[in-house]
Amino acid sequence: MSPHGYNPRIMKKKILPILALILTSLAAMAFALVFLWYMDVDSPTVEAQTKSTLTLGIPSGIALVVLIWFGAGIDALLSRIKKKSTRILASLGVYIVLPFTLCIGLPALLIYLVMNLSFPDSQTNAGFGTGLFMTLAAIPALMGFLFIYVGAGVNSTSRWLTNRIWREPEPVQENSPSL
Repeated sequence: MSPHGYNPRIMKKKILPILALILTSLAAMAFALVFLWYMDVDSPTVEAQTKSTLTLGIPSGIALVVLIWFGAGIDALLSRIKKKSTRILASLGVYIVLPFTLCIGLPALLIYLVMNLSFPDSQTNAGFGTGLFMTLAAIPALMGFLFIYVGAGVNSTSRWLTNRIWREPEPVQENSPSL
């Protein structure tokens, strides 16, 4: 350890997870651009398709990168919990209960309330409400979950791999005869 608090072993351990997250982020940007390129069927020319893809793909890719790093940050915070049962319970809450409540349950409730308050006799509103829910809540939530879980998985796996590669040397005990 240097006099300024720099520990080269700790820095080595941090490089692999950060590198893995950077590569995953680049892959997410590429995924967003390719996905939106193939989803664009309305553009009449390649120029229009390129413009449309870049206009939507860059912000979408940035959102995916934010979700990946958010998942990695949550994984890093949860990994600091020492007690295994508490860590498992917190992980279930953070990765399952909270996202479904905030991304599926809350939007569904809000859409249901708005649709029923705005149009009380709603035979035709059921289809519109379902489409609105799928567009505003379910599809983005599923993509969000996927990329948060990717970030957490990449971070967890790279931390595990780092600990396997850069193990601290165990102290050697000399076997000296007792006098």
